[in-house]
Amino acid sequence: MTVHRQFSRSTTQPRCVIGLALVAVALVRATALADDAANAGGANPDDTAVITPTQPPTAGLEVGPRSGVARQGITDGLDALEREIGLRLSFAYTMLFQVPSDSGHSGTAGGGDIDFGARWNLIGRGGENPGTLVFSAEYRFEMADRTPASLGSAIGTGLPTTNGFSERPLVVKDLYWIQHLADGALRWGIGRVDPENLVGGHKLQSANLYFLNKAFSGNPAIAFPGAGMGAAVGIRPNDFWYVSAGATNAYGEITKIEIDSLLDEWKLFTFVEAGLTPTFEGVGQGRYRVALWHIDAREASGGSSAKPDDFGLSIIADQEIGARWRLFARGAWSNGEVTGLHALLEAGGTYAGLVGESSLTGFAAAIVDYAERSRGTELTIEAFQRWQLCSVSQFTVGAQVILSPADRPETDAIAVFSARLRISF
Repeated sequence: MTVHRQFSRSTTQPRCVIGLALVAVALVRATALADDAANAGGANPDDTAVITPTQPPTAGLEVGPRSGVARQGITDGLDALEREIGLRLSFAYTMLFQVPSDSGHSGTAGGGDIDFGARWNLIGRGGENPGTLVFSAEYRFEMADRTPASLGSAIGTGLPTTNGFSERPLVVKDLYWIQHLADGALRWGIGRVDPENLVGGHKLQSANLYFLNKAFSGNPAIAFPGAGMGAAVGIRPNDFWYVSAGATNAYGEITKIEIDSLLDEWKLFTFVEAGLTPTFEGVGQGRYRVALWHIDAREASGGSSAKPDDFGLSIIADQEIGARWRLFARGAWSNGEVTGLHALLEAGGTYAGLVGESSLTGFAAAIVDYAERSRGTELTIEAFQRWQLCSVSQFTVGAQVILSPADRPETDAIAVFSARLRISF
């Protein structure tokens, strides 16, 4: 760990140069202009890589824009590989910089995130019951005075100002098999999986693509363990309803690949989720669901302290309105023993094409009620403006205002401004 930190900090400047070089390469190679407004929402995981029917875009594999825009070079090669043997490879590089209104208190935050992914359809390719191997790996590093993940604690907000964008060595996030049965009505998956991608999310939940604050880009009212061994099953007999359930190792850690803690203790994070997915004529598809979860108490392990059990409930709604509007709302409650909060209420949405046909505009607000009474209630408001620069790159600017920050009671409000650049194919 020490070697990694020394390396990452001493090479911050070269990695910034590498990042900018990747940007230049992407812009030169892209022969298309922007994706059309219908695709301004970004990439979604292919259905063959999804275990539960309503995983957010952070789940599975982001395979890049799927519009009819012509693409050449490496993306054509990836498409050909998928057609020939069913193997889809992906790459994404995201840079994020955040500056608080009180920058003298914390400095500038900057971080990079490199994602590698693969989805290999090995059984039943092109049929109703495919079997697919899914893999994803990620590397995160610091690019400024501190990482964006650490900015919130430095300026006194109860929740991080972003999900992800910490400093971390290369890790394997997912390595699981998913199998569809009964003409796609039943699907199950087993292997190493990030439980945050299985339950409690909404369709705009991605710090890479949409809102940054963890109130929106994660579900802080669920006590997720890290990635680990797990299994899940989803049943969707028709286009109107579904039920999913699963369990993962409660001792899961993203930086470790092991199964002993599961076999020795059988301490689990478990969940069940049920939802309706109607499509309203002239309006669009909706997703309305309820999720229940529980995590077992855990003993002290390695450098981690003992943790009590925790449980909670999330109610989530997503709704498309025409081709341009996407709305979401979520109410989440927990016992607060591990999550540190009792309630999260939020709503927001995006509109495609407000500032150019390739643009996406977003606005959301959240209220967080913390379990510790002295931390009170925190209100977060966030807005962003994103442009699709070309078929493989996006640029986003945004701002957050955190009112009554939980860990800085002497301050009424803190603002955080951000700039994010993403390349994916």
